[in-house]
Amino acid sequence: MTKYPLKMTTFSLQDTRRSYVLLLLRIAVFCLLAGRAWQHLFWDAPFRTVLWSEDLLQWFVEGTLGYSWQSYVTSMRTDAIIQGTIRGFGVFYALGAVLTLLAQPGKWRRGISLFYYVTVGALTLLSLFYMKEKFYQWGQFFEYASQVGAPLLFVYFLYRSFREQRMLLAIKVMIGLTFLCHGLYAFGYYPRPGAFVDMVINILGVQENFAHKFLVMAGIIDFVVVVLIFIPGLAKPALVWAFIWGTFTSLARIVANFDATFFASTLSQWWWETVLRASHAILPLVALYIQYGLRIEKVSTWLKRPGAQSAGAKELVAG
Repeated sequence: MTKYPLKMTTFSLQDTRRSYVLLLLRIAVFCLLAGRAWQHLFWDAPFRTVLWSEDLLQWFVEGTLGYSWQSYVTSMRTDAIIQGTIRGFGVFYALGAVLTLLAQPGKWRRGISLFYYVTVGALTLLSLFYMKEKFYQWGQFFEYASQVGAPLLFVYFLYRSFREQRMLLAIKVMIGLTFLCHGLYAFGYYPRPGAFVDMVINILGVQENFAHKFLVMAGIIDFVVVVLIFIPGLAKPALVWAFIWGTFTSLARIVANFDATFFASTLSQWWWETVLRASHAILPLVALYIQYGLRIEKVSTWLKRPGAQSAGAKELVAG
C-alpha cells in the first residue's frame, strides 16, 4: 500500500515539471514567431540580400531566366515578387504563433511536428540570409541558435518522453552558441555593431569610449558563461547570469530606442525586436529548472528502494 502514493507523487512531480518546461517553451516560441511575423508583415527581412546578390544569382538570372541582370534588379515585378514572398513568410510565422498557443500533447502529432520542422527550416534560412548580409560571418549565423532551436525543443517536449540529460545538453549548446557569437561581436572579433554601442550610450548615458570598453567586458563575460554552463559546480550561477543578461539584452532594443513623442511608431518598430529574443532569457531558465530539478528525481528514486521509506520516516520523526 505504501508504494502507490509514492509512485503517484513521483509521476505528479514529473508531470508538473514537464508542464512547466512546456509552458516556458510555449512562451518563447510564441514570442519568437509573433515577432518574426510582425517583422515580415510590416517591416522587412534580408531576402533582397540574397535575391539581389549578383555573385550568387547572375548566372541563374541570365543563363536560365534569360533576363539581363540590370533588368532583373530594377524590375518592379521582381520587387513585388520578393515583397510578396516576405509577406508570405510573415503569414506563415503568424499562423505558427497561433498554433503554438493551441498545440496540445498527443493531438495532431504528425501535422504539427511537420509544421515546426518547416518553421525551423525557415528560421535557418533567415539566419543564412542575415549571415550573407554580414559578409558571411559565421558568428552571425550561429548567434540565432537559441531562436532556431526553440521550436525544435517545443515540439520535442510536446510529443516525446522527458529525457532530462539529453535535452539539458541540447539547450546548453544552444545557449552557448548564442552567447559565444554575441560575445564575438561585443568583444570586437567581428566589427562591433553600431547598434550595440548606441544601445549602451542611450541606456547608460555614457560616452562612446566607455561604451566600447563596456562591450569588451560584456564579450569576455559571455565567453566565461559559455564555459561555466557546462561545469556542474558552476552551471547554476552561470545560467542565472545568462537569464539576467538575456533579459537585459532583449529589453535593451526597445528601452534604448523608445521615444514617447512617437509612441506608436517606435513601439511598432522595436517591440518585435525585443520579444523575438525571449528565448535568450527563457532557455537559461529552462536549463536551470531541468538541471536542478533532477535532484527531485534522485530523491524519489531513493525513496522507492526497499527499506528507504521506513528509514526516511525514522529520520523525519527524529528530526
